[in-house]
Amino acid sequence: MIQVFPSTDDFASMQLVRTGSWIRFVGRITLLGLVLSIIAMLFVPWQQTASGVGMVVAIDPQERPQPVRSPSKGVVEYVKPGLREGSYVNQGELLLRLSPFSVDGVSQIDTQIIAMESKEAAAWSGLEVAKQAVVLQESGGKSLTVSLKQDLEAAKQKWEQSRNEVTSLTAELQDKQNQLRVAEEVAKQGLVSREELFSKRQAAESQAAKVQKAQNAVHELSASLISKEEEIEAKLQDIAIKNRVAEQKVLEAMQKINTIEKEILDIRNKRGELDRLEIRAPRSGRIQEWFGVEGSDTIKEGDQLFVIVPDTDELGVEMKVSGNDMPLIQEGAQVRLQFEGWPAVQFVGWPSVAVGTFGGKVNRVFPTDDGKGNFRVLVTPENHFNRENGWPDDRYLRQGVRANGWVLLKQVPLGQEIWRQLNGFPPVVAEQEPGKEKTSKVKLPKA
Repeated sequence: MIQVFPSTDDFASMQLVRTGSWIRFVGRITLLGLVLSIIAMLFVPWQQTASGVGMVVAIDPQERPQPVRSPSKGVVEYVKPGLREGSYVNQGELLLRLSPFSVDGVSQIDTQIIAMESKEAAAWSGLEVAKQAVVLQESGGKSLTVSLKQDLEAAKQKWEQSRNEVTSLTAELQDKQNQLRVAEEVAKQGLVSREELFSKRQAAESQAAKVQKAQNAVHELSASLISKEEEIEAKLQDIAIKNRVAEQKVLEAMQKINTIEKEILDIRNKRGELDRLEIRAPRSGRIQEWFGVEGSDTIKEGDQLFVIVPDTDELGVEMKVSGNDMPLIQEGAQVRLQFEGWPAVQFVGWPSVAVGTFGGKVNRVFPTDDGKGNFRVLVTPENHFNRENGWPDDRYLRQGVRANGWVLLKQVPLGQEIWRQLNGFPPVVAEQEPGKEKTSKVKLPKA
């Protein structure tokens, strides 16, 4: 017995819900592509990156936009004709001139300087006079001191002479008294006349009077000598006081000169401020902002006048990267950059096929963060591929243009990168992570 199976045509409802052949074909192709993609993930290379954002800056800080501030105070008197924001200026070109608040301020200060210089000259003359007075005082004091010492020495000699005279008269008195005593003894025996005895007695008494007179003279000279010494000591002290007074006048004259010189220096500084009323371009470049309005603006010292963007041929990108990626970045690492306003198609994992991005390298890594955990990295131009020819020229690339950057790290299979992203593992740049080398401790000698 032959068994006959029903064909699909016998089930009209099944035929209506059955998937079309072209859909089944697309499904098989999709499944095959998915399987091949999963297998390819094990071998397709993927470039790990650390991303950051930043802006274009001049490598030399002196060529970055710089505000120019007023070195003095005054009223805006002159502005270069035709000067506008965006105008190009050359280094040293006069852009703005201020006039002092006081109309005759310059002439008044010049007059003050002349007067103070005359006062200084007079002070110098006074100093010379004081120095001469010191010389004369010291010379006169020395002469008077010598004269006083000579007078003292003469008084001492006279006192010594009086003492010697007293000694001589005393000796002579003793001799005559001895003669009188002998005569008196002999007179008792009647060998000497009364007249001779009386004569010897008169001679002894006269000699005693002379001795008394000489002793009185010695006492008077001694008192005079003491008085003379006291007088000389007082005069010597007076000479020393006069010498100190003369020297003090020299010091006062020098102090006066120092005070005058300080006043002259202050006035000249004010005069120098007036000399800085002309504001010139510090560098060649373009005016970014302008604040001084001719004839109406009053400017204080330190007020901002304008901002100038100097010309520069060396541009870089100052990029901020997260502190999580900071340990992975080192100087010399390659960077891919996408500049704002420049059309680009970026493939992060395949930089070689990206369009509109530009190559660079890490020039330096700054040591500290910005207070928010982000670190600054300076990127300079570098060609990674033969098709590249540097960064865009300054017509398109100017300071302040924002940029996105990707620091190229390690190249790994795509599957490993997906696995890392799914598990939140950090990227690595070396097979072995840097670590602290153990160093043997040096044993110090025992004391």
